[in-house]
Amino acid sequence: MWQTLWQKAVKALTSESTTLPKDIITELKDFPQMSTGAPIPQISKANGALVLIYRCFEEDDGVERCAKVTFERAWWYQMGWPNDEVLHAHPLYRNGLKFYAVQEVSPSLQIARLKAGNSRHHKHHDGFFADSRHLIFTFKDETLEVVCEGYTIERIEGDPYGLSKNVTRL
Repeated sequence: MWQTLWQKAVKALTSESTTLPKDIITELKDFPQMSTGAPIPQISKANGALVLIYRCFEEDDGVERCAKVTFERAWWYQMGWPNDEVLHAHPLYRNGLKFYAVQEVSPSLQIARLKAGNSRHHKHHDGFFADSRHLIFTFKDETLEVVCEGYTIERIEGDPYGLSKNVTRL
């Protein structure tokens, strides 16, 4: 019985008749440009915070630079498929998802799904996900999607492997 209810909920959230507006993709320019060759993204999650380290686009001075992004209240994330060779298969590609960029989805069907799932909780209130943001990082070899309440960006020098000794690649 619960499978039937879950299937109906998923169908309602993903059907064409859903009243949610189209997901709009906006590129976020405040993030350092990722390397298009080998960004080597690495992530770690603890106590509601998600940390991402990735190699930035190389400059002429020979110094290796990385970005460290700390996501506050990371409610949901996934990292993996698709890579740049099949990015066109991502469900949001037709909405303007770009290669090698950091983008925000708003309004987000993923946030709506999280809100609908959380509505089963006895202490749920509709404003719980009001400040949430859906971010997508389209790296060369994988894609990272994060729903969080905010983020901070640090620009740091060094090799991403050396900088991320405490970061686990998932």
